[in-house]
Amino acid sequence: LWTPLPCGCVVVSRGRRVPWQRDMAIDILPGRALCVVLVTLFAASLPLPAEAFVSIPRFPGGIACKMGSVQSSQESLGPMPEPSEDGDVAAIADAIAKRVQCVAFDMDQCLVAQHSRGRLSKENLSGFLSRVTPDFVKLVPELDRRGVKLAVCTHSDKAEYNAFVKPETHVLGEDLVEEVLRASVPQQAARFFVVAYNPQVRYNLLLPFFPHMIGKKLHVRECVKHYGLSGPASVMLFDDDDVNVGVTEGCVALKVDPGTGFSLRALKQRILAL
Repeated sequence: LWTPLPCGCVVVSRGRRVPWQRDMAIDILPGRALCVVLVTLFAASLPLPAEAFVSIPRFPGGIACKMGSVQSSQESLGPMPEPSEDGDVAAIADAIAKRVQCVAFDMDQCLVAQHSRGRLSKENLSGFLSRVTPDFVKLVPELDRRGVKLAVCTHSDKAEYNAFVKPETHVLGEDLVEEVLRASVPQQAARFFVVAYNPQVRYNLLLPFFPHMIGKKLHVRECVKHYGLSGPASVMLFDDDDVNVGVTEGCVALKVDPGTGFSLRALKQRILAL
């Protein structure tokens, strides 16, 4: 029994070894384990339903084993960025509205100047909410008034719940995004389209076989689909991760300093130059 895998190798049952790319060889799994591998690969190749990671406009209610809360009392956070002048915020909102139809914000170390790390405890939620950046709060209403579509694209994912990080004691994914938006921009919270999905958690070691899922590619595609946009070029993504801003397939992606979070003072020249 043999079958090709996406990586180009060949798997053979009954413990035999087969050549793979010249002198390389691969140990073969027994029949039952082989079936598990094939089913896993097949399932991973299927598109997940939107309900699994998207919430519009409301925010409804594990794989990696992580313990503890996101922020220890000993860990220090950097200073919050200074808010931009109202005139600058308006000018930047005008420039964005002329360039794209949708703006998507990353959450951790972007619209919030702190990382939830997939294990934010409810007892530390208030501290996390206090780290929402002032320029996010100022820019969102300006974008909304100009008809720009709003989104949050985050890797915080409910798939990260496990035996130690439980919904009863922690808050992840779209539930966390909901708390952030309601606390910071309550009038615009329901207007946000949310994609809370972590491909690394969902695909684990298989992720390299699915390059279309890496970074925020799926997130941007979902924004385009939901808002009926012409393509990724109609979306502007603010994100602190180099991979997320580097593999967006046409999206206008701008890197945010993870040390300060979202700051229009730092992004102003790049936005106005678009």
